[in-house]
Amino acid sequence: MFRARNVSRGCAFRAHQFKLETAVKDMPESRSSTTDFNRALGDAKKNAAGVAGEISDAAKDLYDQASDSASQVADATSRAARKSAASF
Repeated sequence: MFRARNVSRGCAFRAHQFKLETAVKDMPESRSSTTDFNRALGDAKKNAAGVAGEISDAAKDLYDQASDSASQVADATSRAARKSAASF
């Protein structure tokens, strides 16, 4: 009899352990895939906004440089025309 009780206890313990492991495996994760997707989408939007801001700043700098260069060319052309007109 003693031996039979040990065997039955061992089986009961294993069955209990199996149920616990199965229950843990079947539990849903606390974070859903939708939350992960929304987080990734938010990060992508922030990155895109940062890149767009950098492009906008670079375009403004390029415009300012082109405007300054055109102004310098116009001034130089005007001085050259005055000198040429004065020499006639």
